[in-house]
Amino acid sequence: MADHPDTSESVWSRLLLRAGGLSALSSGKIITLSLIGPLGLACVFGAMVLKSRTDRLNEAVFNGEAISSWLSQDIAGDLNPCDMALRAVAETMGRPDVAMRPDGARLLPPIRHPGAVCPGHLLVLNEAGDIVADGEAARSRPETLAAIGALAALRRAGDTGLRVSRPFRGPFDASWTIGLGRRLSRPEGGFAGEALVLLPLGHLRTLLDRPPLRYGTVVALMHADGMLLLTRPYGEDRIGRDLRDGSLFRATTGGVSGSFAASAPAGILPPAGNPPGGGDAPPAGGRWIYSFSRAGDLPLIVCVGLARSTLLRDWRSEVLAAGMVVAALSAGCAFLIFLLLQELRRRRAAEEAACLSEERYRLLAEHSSDAIVLHDGEGQRRYASPAFHRLIGRHRADLPDEALLASVHPDHRDRLAACRRNIRRMQGETAIEFLYGRADGHWVWLEARCRPVLDAQGRQRGLVSNLRDITRRKLAEDELARRVMTDSLTGLANRRCFDEALERHWSREAEAWMPIDRPAHARCGPFQSL
Repeated sequence: MADHPDTSESVWSRLLLRAGGLSALSSGKIITLSLIGPLGLACVFGAMVLKSRTDRLNEAVFNGEAISSWLSQDIAGDLNPCDMALRAVAETMGRPDVAMRPDGARLLPPIRHPGAVCPGHLLVLNEAGDIVADGEAARSRPETLAAIGALAALRRAGDTGLRVSRPFRGPFDASWTIGLGRRLSRPEGGFAGEALVLLPLGHLRTLLDRPPLRYGTVVALMHADGMLLLTRPYGEDRIGRDLRDGSLFRATTGGVSGSFAASAPAGILPPAGNPPGGGDAPPAGGRWIYSFSRAGDLPLIVCVGLARSTLLRDWRSEVLAAGMVVAALSAGCAFLIFLLLQELRRRRAAEEAACLSEERYRLLAEHSSDAIVLHDGEGQRRYASPAFHRLIGRHRADLPDEALLASVHPDHRDRLAACRRNIRRMQGETAIEFLYGRADGHWVWLEARCRPVLDAQGRQRGLVSNLRDITRRKLAEDELARRVMTDSLTGLANRRCFDEALERHWSREAEAWMPIDRPAHARCGPFQSL
């Protein structure tokens, strides 16, 4: 590979500078990505938290709607036989061939309708509230229910449909009871009495207690006119409360089913610190999620309320655990960023120091009178300083080493070529002196001092040669040798020259077994061979 003498920086300098530029660019990108990483992680985590919160609330709405629909259908299906029995009694009593007997002496046939298996007590009242018929003949009962105000209000209502009374203490066992009634009319259309079912609230409480509830759920069964009938958690002090002034009644008026969010349901929650049955009491404050459903055609509404704070309690625990993991990852990421910045700062300082050192060496190499040549392990020249081209008198950068070797004096060429071939076996520093023919025709003496370049494992990577022009030194050495062998006054050979010449001839003749006094024509004087 040819060298580049016209460049102002070495191969190693160019590699270092180029690597430094890429390192700086990559460092900026790495820092940017490292800073974006934690922010992106936080954004993704925040989005996941918001989505999980929304999913949890939607799940609560779905569960509330499912529970309210389940309970309303269960209540409607359980009370439907009561309504069927009341319809049958009303239709029978309205027939012209059946008269209402005021003395109540007989058991009316419609009460034993085969399709009306009613869970409550079926009675028939006259205009005054006296019991004139009973679904069970052998049961002990009072003669009149006129003193019960809830039933009196029910009889005064002019509606011919199914009506539900306020809760009251039952006439049979003094338990909380509601009355389901239908108006009985005379053939001419006048009021003849009331077909009535007395239904214990305990039966409805059993229905409300069926579904499993979580998250401090509150279930309320109320009349369509805003009267509270029953709650879960159960509390007798809340039976019969008026809810018409609350948001719960306003949101459920006129609707069949739905969901909404409002404040805590006043009048439905148990007293603070006294949850029925033990456990955690539903929170009295904050926002609540409500789902309601109407119990078929009955004027009853089932409302399920879920406290948002209690609903999100488990979610907060999960988010807290995930947040701790994300915080640990962010802290680790920040620590890695700190280490990365320290490493980049150290590398940058090392690169700047290397560039400064390389600049110094480049200045020394460019302005030195000695030439510096770098060969690789295969003997190919990889770099030559500008002084090299000044020494050889050639400025072509693509001259191969073979062409330069041809300009070496023939007496020195083989020794220089052998040194070049034996680069890998070279140990220590080697000095070679040789004659080189410049392009201008002049011969110059050059001295090459070669030293192998080793890597960290001690293996040879190449060879560094320092070349210098020693022509003046050689001329000075020749002049000094000449002055030592001649007389300074006469210019003739002196005794030292004679002794050395005699020693050479004596040695040569001794080796050839020739007499030293051979004929004169065989030699041209004693100093011809000097």
